[in-house]
Amino acid sequence: MMHNDLPHWKTCYHYFRLWVKLGYWDTGNKSITRSATWLALSLGKKPRPLRLSIVKAFKQLASPEFVAMIRVRRSREESDLFW
Repeated sequence: MMHNDLPHWKTCYHYFRLWVKLGYWDTGNKSITRSATWLALSLGKKPRPLRLSIVKAFKQLASPEFVAMIRVRRSREESDLFW
């Protein structure tokens, strides 16, 4: 369910996992949150918190259980016995 102009999902997932492991994802997320908060305050508006569903989704993607599930699916797709 990714846009057609993006690379293959496996490539995107590989870099996502790498960035999570190196801490880049968290750093970028915090930076965007601070920038959005600063912009809202400078415009005289209340800063909006991140939607919990987005936070939960990112935590799920970074969990070891999810990685294990993806590996099992990948091995099934690559197996000759998988129908």
